[in-house]
Amino acid sequence: MNKAHVLLRDDQTAELERVSRQTGRKSELIRRGVDLALAEAKTSQPTSPAEENDDWKAAWRGIFGLWADRDDIDELYSDLRRRNRERMERLEKQWRKE
Repeated sequence: MNKAHVLLRDDQTAELERVSRQTGRKSELIRRGVDLALAEAKTSQPTSPAEENDDWKAAWRGIFGLWADRDDIDELYSDLRRRNRERMERLEKQWRKE
């Protein structure tokens, strides 16, 4: 067996401690969780390169025209340019002071 360092959220740690006190099998619980996650990942992934290619194409088809109905694109870009310009001006002022 190999060791692995895993970071858990506080709620996960508390629940794991509670269940492991009842069963006395903390490591076994963690291994079973990893097994479940791996089994789920295996069933959700494409099984062949052709299927993977189809998923990629489907994703692109899904986003095609996503912003077609937006009429505020020019405003978004001008606002973005304005905020970038203001940020650069603030940074230049900070640089000049030092």
